[in-house]
Amino acid sequence: MKVIKDLRPVEAFYILDSAGKEAWSEENALASTIAYLVLEDYAERPKKQSYDIPLIKTDKSRHNLRFYEKWCLDAIHNDDAEDLIDSVGWGYIRNSLTNQGFLRKELKEKKFLFVKWHTPKYYWTDKYSKAVKELDDLRNEITHSIENKKSDKYLLEMSYAFPSSGLRDGFLEIAHDVADVVEELEAAQMAIMAASTAVLIAATSSINISST
Repeated sequence: MKVIKDLRPVEAFYILDSAGKEAWSEENALASTIAYLVLEDYAERPKKQSYDIPLIKTDKSRHNLRFYEKWCLDAIHNDDAEDLIDSVGWGYIRNSLTNQGFLRKELKEKKFLFVKWHTPKYYWTDKYSKAVKELDDLRNEITHSIENKKSDKYLLEMSYAFPSSGLRDGFLEIAHDVADVVEELEAAQMAIMAASTAVLIAATSSINISST
């Protein structure tokens, strides 16, 4: 049984970054998270385009979602672009991978004078090396699927774990037989742009305020 079978695209992206095969960025982490939520029908394009984030959450139960995915959906529901960016911090992804056994956490004691405290240290487990190998194989499978113009929802989702490869763009060109997927993912991309713009505006406003 594959160790990556339950990985989300963003979690696979984190593993690939740690292996030096991808470069972590908030924008790509957000893209892979939103792509999963859209493809699994947790989010969709609203009927009226009156939102900063051009997506709304659906009524589908969130019971099986990760913490960061629920936060992402809440940000979509509240039309909060800055919160949308915050939802995919690497710390939340790392915690999810720890819960799945890819990482092991140990508490290391720190001491200064008479004060003692513990800080967490994380170490990759044996599942990590297996995951890297399986993700390499998955990348080849995705490439083969694109070359043969065959679309598959799981492969499309996981193509977002490889942002530097251009696989997700190649997949979108042949993904029209996956119901509404192109339209919804275009909305997701607009959401990412809106979130990034809102965060930039907030940061600029903060700089202006602090400098006056």
